Amino acid sequence: MPGSKLLSMACALPLAFACLSPGSSCKEKQSTQSGNSNRPSANQVKSQANKPNVTAIPEGVWGGVHVHMQITNQGADIEYDCAHGKILEPLTLDREGRFQAKGTHVLEGPGPIRQGATSDALPASFTGNVSGKIMTLKVMLSATSEQVGTFTLTQGSEGRIRKCG
Repeated sequence: MPGSKLLSMACALPLAFACLSPGSSCKEKQSTQSGNSNRPSANQVKSQANKPNVTAIPEGVWGGVHVHMQITNQGADIEYDCAHGKILEPLTLDREGRFQAKGTHVLEGPGPIRQGATSDALPASFTGNVSGKIMTLKVMLSATSEQVGTFTLTQGSEGRIRKCG
């Protein structure tokens, strides 16, 4: 009988040590695995490195001589002396403070617009840069590469527009 107790203890003792030793519990393995889940994978690091740092241009009114622009999180509405336009995508700046976006440009004629008459919206590209509260905006018609104009706008300014007449 004393031999069987000794044999039982010899089998049970290593089993008890295995259960109590650090690094062998299921709970610890889960926490080690979940600790690694917070680290970015190699693919995540690559995609973050390839994604340029961009900053949204502040929403609100920007204006200057012959131009008024209302920026939203979806793009912008622009009024000129004898035209208007729309930027059809969010305006974001790259690391050097530059932006480029696509939109439309519509020429307006003098006098009232006839009822039912529509002006054709021409595809346009909008490029420029922002430094502090000052923006330089270049507008170009996409189909002809004709430059509509270059404007200097100030954040918070309504601008000064004289409609064709």
